[in-house]
Amino acid sequence: MVEVLEKSRSSVLGKLASLEDKMLKGEFVDEPQARRAALLRAQKGEMDRLLEEIYAEMGEKVKDAGADVMQAAGKMTTATMNTTLGLTTTFTHLDRAAVNAWFEMSTVDGLLVNEWLKKLEQTAVDRIVSTGRQAMVEGLGTQATARLMRQKGVQGSVPGLEGLARTWLQSAAHYAKEKTVTDQFGDFITGWEYVATLDSRTCLICGPDDGKVYEKDEQKPTLPRHWRCRCTYIPKSPTYRELGVDMEELNDGTRPAVKHSERTVHHRDGSTSTAFSVESVEHVSGKTTYQQWMKRQLEEDPAFVKSVLGKTRFEMFRDGRLTLKAMSTHGRIKRLAELGA
Repeated sequence: MVEVLEKSRSSVLGKLASLEDKMLKGEFVDEPQARRAALLRAQKGEMDRLLEEIYAEMGEKVKDAGADVMQAAGKMTTATMNTTLGLTTTFTHLDRAAVNAWFEMSTVDGLLVNEWLKKLEQTAVDRIVSTGRQAMVEGLGTQATARLMRQKGVQGSVPGLEGLARTWLQSAAHYAKEKTVTDQFGDFITGWEYVATLDSRTCLICGPDDGKVYEKDEQKPTLPRHWRCRCTYIPKSPTYRELGVDMEELNDGTRPAVKHSERTVHHRDGSTSTAFSVESVEHVSGKTTYQQWMKRQLEEDPAFVKSVLGKTRFEMFRDGRLTLKAMSTHGRIKRLAELGA
């Protein structure tokens, strides 16, 4: 997707320069306000048309990548379930109809993938027009304008495209895994266990549901729950005791619990992002949930909990006045005013 956007740069520059030559009589800063406004509107119209084609091509690339991810996820899921259940089921490739169904029906934060693309497209249009205006105000030459356009207009769109790729390929993997398990192993599972990540980056929407088990036919949150969500579901099979066998269950092993340090990165285009570095890793019991881990941290590392929750939520959680689950509702984190703070 980034390559597609990068290839469009010459077309973008050409369109902006052509309109500038056509509509301006002199330097941009010396033109009447009405003429400057008319130029910017015309440039926005041209960028709308150009980027609509570019982002439509990106949508096809997301669909193609989703098809690859689905095949890999389905194959891996089949192998894992065969090992777990002692079966020899053969993986059935997901056809194009399954890919189209995922692409057309799956949503994140209520938006379809095409709607997310449109959102990113409009942001890119605004960024490019703004960059072109800056170049005209500063009287930059062709090469300097091209550098500025790459730095702000094109590269500035990369984080959004990376987020889109991560989020929607996660969506494709979840869709394929659940479809494979349901279609090929439906008679062998009893439900789905929600698994969040034990680290400081896990949000208050996902963390409290870690370890929760949903019955096979019970409605459960659709994954990904939000932009860049890392949660997953693990299919649950009957226990030995549920099968009438007097035998201890297998050890659930361990899972990593990670603490990060973070710093704000200031980019040349004026935007900022957060960079995370792993500070420590410990391996806890596989049965440890996010809620249990955070409660333990209240005693062992309260400063860490405070850095994750913030001062007010930390104090309410520490004093037992508020659970982690109560800090969010309907897929969003509650404001402090809603918590009675």
